[in-house]
Amino acid sequence: MPRRPDPELEERILDAAQELWGVGGEHALSMRAVADRAGSHTPLIYTRFKDKEALLRALRLRVVARLRARLSAPATSIRDGLNRYLDFAAERPFEYRLLFGSGFRQRVTPGEPALLLVVQAALAGMYGGDPSSYRPTALSIWALSHGAAMLQNEVNDIVGFQQELRDACLDACERIAAGAAVREP
Repeated sequence: MPRRPDPELEERILDAAQELWGVGGEHALSMRAVADRAGSHTPLIYTRFKDKEALLRALRLRVVARLRARLSAPATSIRDGLNRYLDFAAERPFEYRLLFGSGFRQRVTPGEPALLLVVQAALAGMYGGDPSSYRPTALSIWALSHGAAMLQNEVNDIVGFQQELRDACLDACERIAAGAAVREP
């Protein structure tokens, strides 16, 4: 009697890949290591994912969904939404690097970055107009927030530096957002 396909195999593979990525990044992520961690064998991994890049794409889509879920609740303010973004990066630094670390150009997933859309919508909600008209301001805020997200994950927390960095980023983003109010969208 032929074996039935395992309906949970793909999730086990992605869970295993995510664990390995979290431990050692891309260097720890081989198809053999994923198969071992998933309790499977390498040829079976290849039936679900053509190659390592296909596995990484699926893993990135999973992380994008998590980030979007974190940002999906309406923010009470720009600061609130950006705090959730920075929290995600701090709580899941390896996942954040999977999305935006070195090699970002090769890793871009379809569609706009989640935070960019959230900030555009928040600015339109605050000041009126079409969200797309706030793109330059939203890009400035995202660039600043991304820099803070990466730095908070790289520096040791020496006497509260991470919180100081985060507060400075949030204060600057609020000032940038306030500048959008004085311009016609």
